[in-house]
Amino acid sequence: MQRTPIVGRFRILIVDGNATFRYSLTCHLQSQPDFVIVGEANSSDEALPRARALAPDVILLDVQLPEADAPNIIRALKQAVPAARIIGFSIVQTIRYREECRRAGSPVQLLKDSPVELIFEAIRAN
Repeated sequence: MQRTPIVGRFRILIVDGNATFRYSLTCHLQSQPDFVIVGEANSSDEALPRARALAPDVILLDVQLPEADAPNIIRALKQAVPAARIIGFSIVQTIRYREECRRAGSPVQLLKDSPVELIFEAIRAN
């Protein structure tokens, strides 16, 4: 499926099991003129089909989804949408877990309480 490019915009898919966090993140991201939220998913089961259908540029992924092994879902998302950048979010991170996620295809890992400016920078980074 080909998508129509939106010049100067980052198409973002948010994957997080917490509706309040998704809403808060969406509100912050929508304040930026170059960010477009193309969809949301509340589980890894929803994430894959939505990623395939929406072909986002960036996937913001809760790497601590209760039903999924983060490295496996990252690999599956990278296979489904190879061009997408995956930014992992979590409440607590260990160095080992961060490295596993990096090796799986999510080089950027942020804490959920990161300043929004840091999140904006991570999305815009090449």
